[in-house]
Amino acid sequence: MLNYYSKSSSKLGYNIQINAFYLFTSMNKIIYENDYLSLNYYDLIYDTNIQRETIKTVLDRYYNLFLKNSKIEYIKEFLHSEIRLFRFIFKHPSFRHEEECRFILKVNEDYFDKHIGENDSLFKIRVVDDGIFAPYTSMKFDCKNLITQITISPIIKDSLKESSLLNLCKKHNLTKCTIKKSNIPLRY
Repeated sequence: MLNYYSKSSSKLGYNIQINAFYLFTSMNKIIYENDYLSLNYYDLIYDTNIQRETIKTVLDRYYNLFLKNSKIEYIKEFLHSEIRLFRFIFKHPSFRHEEECRFILKVNEDYFDKHIGENDSLFKIRVVDDGIFAPYTSMKFDCKNLITQITISPIIKDSLKESSLLNLCKKHNLTKCTIKKSNIPLRY
């Protein structure tokens, strides 16, 4: 899905590591000002046993709710919402080394349908190469406290690109940010 937001199909690029706590705190300020938004933080789950147990717990909870209250449409709506979340928080065990976390920004559907694409809307739409509409939002952060490390793609061999990155970090006063070159072996 990240390829929907990149502007190039090449594999050149940078991995930007952020201070998750700072990002969450900064985003919450925006959330409090807008009652149509909610923000959740998740550490990804790589262990398949924990994934199975999570699914079982959710299904058991909704089954018990169904036994107490037969309003199936109401229960189905909430169950569907939780199951959809799994695709964002479950990841294959081979990616465990990434120690990834995700922020999920939920938007009230009524607001989204009425205001998407308006000039003053918090949300915009970008059409990607294959015709998919990718919604996004722009938020400003103090990068000095947000960005902690930048990893350069192993494909980038040009030292000029590395030095221009160093200059960019100096220009934006990213004194706490470390820069490293990825050591991931390439396969084609």
